[in-house]
Amino acid sequence: MRLNAIGLLLASLFAPLSALPAHATPLYAGFANPPDSARPRTWWHWMDGNVSATGIRSDLAWMKRIGLGGVQQIDASLQTPRIVPERVVYGSPAWQADLRLAASEAERLGLEFAIASSPGWSLTGGPWVRPEQAMKKLVWSETTVEGGATPRLPAPPAVAGPFQDLAAAPAAGPHPAPGWYRDIAVLALPAEAPAPRARSIRTRGGEDVTQSLSDGRLADPVQLALGADGATWIDLDVGQAESFRALTLALPAPHGFGAPPLPEVMLQASADGEHYTDVAPIPLSTAPQQTVGFAPHTARWWRVLLKTGPEGGAPPAAPGVLLPPFGQPARAFPLSEVALHTQARVHRVEEKAGFAASGDYYALDTAPGAPGVPVRDIVDLSARLRPDGSLDWIAPPGRWTVLRFGYSLTGKENGPAPVEGTGLEVDKLNAGHVARYMDTYLGKLREAVGPGLLGRHGVRALLNDSIESGFQNWTDGMQAAFAERRGYSPLRWLPAVTGRIVDDAAASDRFLWDLRRTIAELYADGHYATVARRSHAAGLTVYGEALEDNRPQLGDDMDMRRHADIPMGAMWTVPPSGQPRPTFVADLQGAASVAHVWGQNLVAAESMTAFGQPWAYAPRDLKKTADIEFALGVNRIVIHTSAHQPLDGITPGMSLAPFLGQYFSRHETWAGQARPWIDYLARTSFMLQQGRGVADVAYFYGEDAPITGLFGTRPNGDVPAGYGFDYVNPEALLRQFSVAGGQLASRSGARYRVLYLGGSSSRMTLASLRRIAELARAGAAVVGRRPAGSPSLADAPAEFTRLADQLWGPAGGTPGLRRVGLGSVDGMGDLAAALARMQVRPALRLDGPADGVMAIQRHTPTHELYFVANTGKETRELAALFRDARGAPEIWHPDSACAASAVHTRGRDGVRVPLRLAPDESLFVVFPRGGATPGLQSGTAPAQPWKPLDGAWQLAFEAGRGAPEQALAMERLTPWNQSEIPGVRYFSGTATYRKTFSVDGALPARAILDLGEVRDLARVRLNGRELGIAWKPPYRFDLGALPGLLRPGENRLEVEVTNLWVNRLVGDAQPGAVKVSGAGGIYAANAPLRDSGMLGPVQLLSAPASGCVEGIAR
Repeated sequence: MRLNAIGLLLASLFAPLSALPAHATPLYAGFANPPDSARPRTWWHWMDGNVSATGIRSDLAWMKRIGLGGVQQIDASLQTPRIVPERVVYGSPAWQADLRLAASEAERLGLEFAIASSPGWSLTGGPWVRPEQAMKKLVWSETTVEGGATPRLPAPPAVAGPFQDLAAAPAAGPHPAPGWYRDIAVLALPAEAPAPRARSIRTRGGEDVTQSLSDGRLADPVQLALGADGATWIDLDVGQAESFRALTLALPAPHGFGAPPLPEVMLQASADGEHYTDVAPIPLSTAPQQTVGFAPHTARWWRVLLKTGPEGGAPPAAPGVLLPPFGQPARAFPLSEVALHTQARVHRVEEKAGFAASGDYYALDTAPGAPGVPVRDIVDLSARLRPDGSLDWIAPPGRWTVLRFGYSLTGKENGPAPVEGTGLEVDKLNAGHVARYMDTYLGKLREAVGPGLLGRHGVRALLNDSIESGFQNWTDGMQAAFAERRGYSPLRWLPAVTGRIVDDAAASDRFLWDLRRTIAELYADGHYATVARRSHAAGLTVYGEALEDNRPQLGDDMDMRRHADIPMGAMWTVPPSGQPRPTFVADLQGAASVAHVWGQNLVAAESMTAFGQPWAYAPRDLKKTADIEFALGVNRIVIHTSAHQPLDGITPGMSLAPFLGQYFSRHETWAGQARPWIDYLARTSFMLQQGRGVADVAYFYGEDAPITGLFGTRPNGDVPAGYGFDYVNPEALLRQFSVAGGQLASRSGARYRVLYLGGSSSRMTLASLRRIAELARAGAAVVGRRPAGSPSLADAPAEFTRLADQLWGPAGGTPGLRRVGLGSVDGMGDLAAALARMQVRPALRLDGPADGVMAIQRHTPTHELYFVANTGKETRELAALFRDARGAPEIWHPDSACAASAVHTRGRDGVRVPLRLAPDESLFVVFPRGGATPGLQSGTAPAQPWKPLDGAWQLAFEAGRGAPEQALAMERLTPWNQSEIPGVRYFSGTATYRKTFSVDGALPARAILDLGEVRDLARVRLNGRELGIAWKPPYRFDLGALPGLLRPGENRLEVEVTNLWVNRLVGDAQPGAVKVSGAGGIYAANAPLRDSGMLGPVQLLSAPASGCVEGIAR
C-alpha cells in the first residue's frame, strides 16, 4: 500500500492521526505502514497430495489480503486422508504444475515464496539420495585370539539402523535402506582378563533368557512384561561373589514424541539372592545401549530393575480433546543384552561416541584410576585384512582382541513426507554429498517451476527446519578431517568407542570429546555451509533453524545458523498463565545472537506451534507468544502453520494434523478479520528490524554443549536483569571480534562491555584460551572463573596451565581482578558485581512489580528504541529508567500506530518514564535524537464513562452454521455457549449484533465505543460506515474517526462478532447431532465450551481530543 493510500486509511480510521504528517519521519512512516520485509510469513503445508490449483490461488490471495509478506511451502504427510478427487503425487507432472502455479502466483502477488530443504521437515533427504551418500555410523566386530593364531574376522553389522545390528524403523519410502558397509581399520590390542559370565539370567517370571541376553545381538530383544506394580527385572547369577565396576545394558525401546516413557533403571546386588540393595542408577538416553561405570562392588547375585517412567511422550492437551494414545505407559520393555564388566569402561560411552547426546558431558567423566590399554600397544592391522575377512597376521604370544571397525548407514529417512518424496537423509558431515544433494534437489525445483521462477523471482528462499535426522558419527574421509582439525590421527583411539579405556580414563574421555567436536564442526561446515553456498549460487535466501529442543543431536547451534541469511529459532505457543519452555527461549536468543554477532539483522521464528489445542486460538490468545518472541530478539514472525486448503465448503478445513500446529487458514472462522493482528505483528517487526541490537555482555557459552542444551531445562540466570546479552562461541571470538575503545567490537557493529565466561566454559580448549588472552591484552574486560583445563586430547596441559596462570594467577589461589595487558580478567566470576564495578548501569531498570514484563533495545542512527511488553495477566505500574536516552521519550503503540509524548524526568542516570501496562499490552518507548516526531499526540488520553448502551439487541447468525435462521431478540448480553438453543450454544462463526441508540445533548470532544469483553473478534459499523476490527481487549473504537459519524439523535450500531471453531466441533460430537463441520473425533461431547459472543458491558466513553486512547481498533 502506497503512502497516499495509508494517509486515506488513517483519515478514515483514526482521527487523531488524520493523515501521516507531511514530514513524517521514515521510521514513523514504516511503523504506520510496515513494508513487506516486516510482514509475517507462514508455513504452507501441502498434505500428502491434497492439492488443487483453485486452492493454491485462493490460499495465496487470502494471505496477501490479510497482509502476509511471504509463504514457505512444505510437502508433508501425517497419515493424511485423501479429500481431493485425485491425489497429486509428489514430483509428478501435476505436482510440478501446481508448484509452478504457486511460485508464479506468489510472484504476481508480491509474496516471498520459500520452499523447505526437502520433503518433510527432518532436514535434507529424498529418494534421490544413494546409499553411499546417506548418513553413517560407526560399527565394529570383536574377535579374541591366542598367540600364534591367524584369525578370520567377522564383518561388522551392515544393517541400516542406529547402533550395531539394530535395524532402523520400517522404511516409509519406496526404497528401504540396503545393507551397506565400508571398512575403516583393524586394530589389535592386548585382551583383558575374561570377565565371569552369568550362569543364568532370569526374568521376573522365572524365564531363562541367558542365551538371548548374552549373544552380542541387539536385534532380537526379550520383552520384559511389567507387573501390576509397574516394575520388572532380570536376575543374574554369576556363580560366586565377583567384583564388577561397569554394566552394559541394551534396551532398544522407542523414544521421542508420542512414545511410552522410558523406564527408570537401577542396578542392584544381593548377598543371598533374596534381598537386593541399590548399586547404581542406569540413566537412559536415546541410544539403544548404555554403558555405566560405578564404584567396584562385589556380589554373586545381581538384578537390573526397571520401573515405569514418570513422564509421557507428548505435551498436555486441552480438556476434552480426543488425543490418540500418545505417551501411554508401556506394558513391557525390550531388553537385548546385558553384561557386567570386571574392568572399567568409559562411562556413558554411547553418548560420548555420538550415538546419542548428553545435556552435560562434563558431568559424565569416567572415574579416574582405572588402568587402560596403552595407545602404543594398539597395533594397526588395517593393511593386513584380506577380502575374505582373514588377516595376514600371526598373533604374538598372549591373548589379543582384534577389533574390526567400519561404518554403515543409520537408515534415517526424511519426513514426514509423501511416500514418493521419502528417501534416505543425506550424509550431513560430508560437503561433497550435501553439494550433490542440493544440486539434484534444486534441479528438480528448477525443472518444476522453470528457470525464471527460481532465484530472484518465484521461489526466492530455502527453509532449513530444525534438524530431526538423528545421530551420525562417521563419514567418508572422517579420519583425514579429524586429523586436520585436531592435529592427530584418531585411528588407535577408536577402541575407546567400544567402551575400552585407552591410555587412561581422562585421555579416553578427551579423545571422545575431540570426536564429538569434529562431528559438530562437520555438521556446520559440511552441511549448513554447503546448503547455503549452493542456495546462494541459485539466488536463494536461506532461512536456517538448528536444534530447537534441548540437545536432539550433536552440533553447535550458533555455527549451524551462522551460514543462514536469516537465522531462525522456534517458539511453541505459550499458555495464557504459563511461561515458555526454557529451550525455546534459548533457541530464540541463540538465533538473535547469530544475527547480532554475524550481521544478518533479520531473526525469524517458527512461531506459535501448538499441540492438543485444535482450532482453539484467536489472535488475542497468540499475542503473548508473539510478544515473548519479540522481546527475545525476533523480528520476522513465521506462523506455524497454514495448511493448504484444496477445497472450499469443507470446514474447519485441512490441518497439518488434527492435534498439531496452528490452524491458520482461510477456513478459520476469523480468517477475514486477521488483518489488524497481522499489522500488529508487522509493525512490531518493522521497529525491531531497525538499526542493531544493544547488549552489554558477550556471553561465551563454551565449547561442549549448544545453547539449547545448556539452557534447555532452566533459563540462563547469569546475566542480571536490565542488561542485554548475546551468546558467542569460539568461531565468533576468532572471526568476528576485535577490541575498540576498551569494548569488544563485532564486525557487524555490535559492541559489548564485558566478555563473560559462562555455560560450559569450566573447560576450554587451548585455542579458545589463547583468543581470550589476546582480547584481554587488547583491552577487553573478561569476567569468569579459571577453567579447570582443556577437554581436548590435542592440547598440551603444561601450555594450558602456563597461559591460565598468566590470566588468573596460579591455580588454587584466591580469585580476584587482574590487569592483563590493556584489559582485565575478573576471576571471581560475579557478573553483576563486575558490571557495578565498571559503572555499567542497566540499560533499562524497572522499579515496581515487574513479573512478566520483558524488554529489548535497538539502536539506530536517529533513534533509541525500547520494546516493552507485559506478558502477564496483571496490570503493571512501573517507573522505567532508560540509560541510553537522548531526546524526549515518546510512546508508540503498535496495535493502533498512535504515537504520543511521554511524561518523564531526566536525571544523571538516565530518563525515568512512568509506564502502565495492562495485561498482554506492549509498546515502544522511542527516543528520537532529532526532535519530536511530527504529528505527535499529547500523551495518553484517559477515557471516562459517558453513556451505557445496555438493553435489547438483535442478534443474527451466519447462515449454514447450524444456528437459527431468524434473528433473535436479546434483552441482555449473554454468552452464546450458555444458550438453551443448541444451534446457538454450539455456534461457531460470525454473528451480527444490531442496536439503535439515541444521543441527546452535546457530543463530547471525542467519543469512544467500548464493547467490554468480546470473544473473540469484533468488526463495527456505525450508521452504515466501517469503523474497523478489534482483535484483543480492550475492544474500543474511535467514533470521531470519520466526520459526522456519531450524531445527535438516532444512531444505528452493528457489531459483527466472530468466535472459534471449538464450540461447533463439540456440538458435532453430541449424540444425534446433525454435523455442520467436516471434522469428527476432535473433541469429546462433554468438552468444555469456549465463551463466545459480545459479553459487554457496551458503553460510550468520552476522551480528550488529543492523545492515545488505549486499545483503539484500527
